[in-house]
Amino acid sequence: MTRASLVPSTSLRRWTGDGPCSAADREALAQEVNPLGIQVLIVEPGAFRTGFAKPAAAVLATVGRPGAPLRLARGPDAIQGIRNKPARVAADLDATAELGSNTGFGS
Repeated sequence: MTRASLVPSTSLRRWTGDGPCSAADREALAQEVNPLGIQVLIVEPGAFRTGFAKPAAAVLATVGRPGAPLRLARGPDAIQGIRNKPARVAADLDATAELGSNTGFGS
């Protein structure tokens, strides 16, 4: 079984209820349901010119494959935004590492 979830790649706010959730929420969902044989696909659309046929075909081509990825980015800006995220997280860690590294048990 596969669940495809549409998550705005530029969303910085968390939505509640049945509305869109963050990609982090979907990552947690994927970890929780994977042992039950349920696959989650996070579809992260950016700005792209097309109808729904091409994105739907991409989702159908991705889901159900053994070893399918967790994410399917659609549009060059979504792809670049996802690629840039690790660098932003690393910069945050670098800026605050000295404040957080002395909290371990061996400190």
